[in-house]
Amino acid sequence: MIGDTVSWKLSGRVNTEIRAGEVGTYEYGYFRFIDELDERLDYTDDSEDVTATLKDGTKVQFDVIQDYTAVYEAATNTVTFTFTEDGIDKMLDNKAGRIDITFDTTVNSKASTNSPG
Repeated sequence: MIGDTVSWKLSGRVNTEIRAGEVGTYEYGYFRFIDELDERLDYTDDSEDVTATLKDGTKVQFDVIQDYTAVYEAATNTVTFTFTEDGIDKMLDNKAGRIDITFDTTVNSKASTNSPG
């Protein structure tokens, strides 16, 4: 129904090659998730929850701004989660195996309330 909240989860394995060099002189690549939303959905700002799962199953929480940014582009209905150097350090220093991002969207007025048939 229009106005309903729909939650999504993005997951990906951590690439250990996104940071090279020695402590204090690291060179960083980039680590990001890009999701183009269906036109019937609107991204809900500040709804994300970002965690890393360690090899033993422990979860490590990531903080917006410090560890990652979430940018919503209304023109393309795309949300991009980009990890900062601090976030990359956090995932690699903790030997994270996977990153999970959950976020909410809201069903907008482009969704039909008519059922087929």
